[in-house]
Amino acid sequence: MLNTLDDILPKLNRAKKIALIYGNFNVIHHGHSRLLKFAHENADCVIIGLFNDNHAGVMVELEKRYTNVYYNSYIDYLFVIDDNNVLKTLDTLRPNIVVKGEEHIHSSQKEMDIIESYGGKILFASGNMSLEGFERSQLRYDNQLSKFDYQPSFQERHHISTDLLKNSIEKFSDLNALIIGDVIIDEYVDCNALGMSREDPTLVVLPINKNIFIGGAGIVAAHIKNLNVNTEFITITGCDDNKDFVLDMLNEYGVKTHLFLDETRPTTKKVRYRAQNKTLLRVNELKQHTIPYDIGQDIINKAKKLLPTKDILFLSDFNYGCLPNWLINTLIDICKEYDVKIVADSQSSSQIGDISRFHDCMLLTPTEYEARLALSDQDSSLTVLAESLITKTNAQNIIITLGEDGAFGHSQISSESFKTDEINAMNNYPVDVSGAGDCLFVLSSLSLLTGLNLWHSLFLGSLAASIQTDTLGNIPITSEKILIKLDSLS
Repeated sequence: MLNTLDDILPKLNRAKKIALIYGNFNVIHHGHSRLLKFAHENADCVIIGLFNDNHAGVMVELEKRYTNVYYNSYIDYLFVIDDNNVLKTLDTLRPNIVVKGEEHIHSSQKEMDIIESYGGKILFASGNMSLEGFERSQLRYDNQLSKFDYQPSFQERHHISTDLLKNSIEKFSDLNALIIGDVIIDEYVDCNALGMSREDPTLVVLPINKNIFIGGAGIVAAHIKNLNVNTEFITITGCDDNKDFVLDMLNEYGVKTHLFLDETRPTTKKVRYRAQNKTLLRVNELKQHTIPYDIGQDIINKAKKLLPTKDILFLSDFNYGCLPNWLINTLIDICKEYDVKIVADSQSSSQIGDISRFHDCMLLTPTEYEARLALSDQDSSLTVLAESLITKTNAQNIIITLGEDGAFGHSQISSESFKTDEINAMNNYPVDVSGAGDCLFVLSSLSLLTGLNLWHSLFLGSLAASIQTDTLGNIPITSEKILIKLDSLS
């Protein structure tokens, strides 16, 4: 039986500081989780008020929402707000603090008047990344994680049909894609850790094995080709021996490559030294300056010839100079002329990028850090962050990746019932996470292009990422691997 306010009032210890949060809670995503942690850190007792099913914006039935919220360890009491009357609830419960997201700061005057009348406070919590709080260990019922978790609640919520997903994958062979971006060579050096040097505090390792893979935009192109899409790839390398390895590997994967040589830089290479499945050190061999103007013009001329026959352009930007602003804007104009869909990913880790440079795209897939960096916003919730990025870029869909915690989706397509939702990472014990974002980017983009909505596309992208992270290094994913996994879910 669901609790009401009358049920919990006799149980409250008024000597303790009480915090109240209220809302629909259709899903529990990281924005909610950070809010709950903030309340937990600022009060002795955290109470959640849930609106009834007839409240505006409710899309999940009350019993399911109640269960989902109940299992968060930050919460002490949970009740259903009678007749959705917040003002009456506040006057009766009289919590010491009410916690709301910062996006509500200009729409809470009536609540504020009541709260201040009895000496309470309303706190508007930040969505800052430092407020991480919904680790899986904080779920009361989660004693041990299985290897894979294919998110049955997400599937149910969005009526995920495996047949629909399979049909989408079968349509990939009808698609024509062009990829433009930085190619990278990824080298993994497996080591035995011998210990600490006696001369100085330095870790000593013994290299025992070496594996070399194509990375960056190159693996994006390889993923797409191995999904049976008609694929062409434009990139740059240095005038060195590594360019031959790039061409050999891309040829092996069947990617038709248009390579432009830049004498001012080496072919980008990243070397990871690893021991016991952990990276000890990464050494990057690269230059990050913008490509010479004449090479940019050559890329444009090649793209003008190819794009009229393409359905989609993947801009895979690792911010090593391959995609300057003027080149991006010209490519987008060409795509508009020929009605070619655009999707973009821009990496900012050791380098600095700006995902908002890519406008009018069908999909953008930044990390949370990259989204905040582009908007100079360290405070807003994930929902506000995604909305702001859509406003700035005019993107149709945004997927904010959250690392080991999964991904947060936001759509501005009017036909979508859910505008925002989050999916947890499906591989709880990954071997190597470095290729997860590329897989999600590719599968989600192609799925959208075949007509799937954002949630089916996000599920398929997350499923592909779970497969990819179960192997070491960047190995192109195949349709067969995904179809086998979908058969196991049917």
